[in-house]
Amino acid sequence: AACLMKSPRLSYCGVDELASVVSKLDLQKHRPLNIGYEWGRYEPSVEFAQVATINVYYYHKIGTELLARDW
Repeated sequence: AACLMKSPRLSYCGVDELASVVSKLDLQKHRPLNIGYEWGRYEPSVEFAQVATINVYYYHKIGTELLARDW
């Protein structure tokens, strides 16, 4: 994203900010604000499965948007 958009600061962004900048999507609307979880330590719950699914969806949206642009 940083290279394609010629914006070095994006190298330091997380998925939340990338989703906002690249796809104009607000990730915070779809997941809890505080989600600290050690995936190998506890049994996953439905909430954490939803968060993981939302994250993967946003990664896909960001990648699709970046690859579809005419740079």
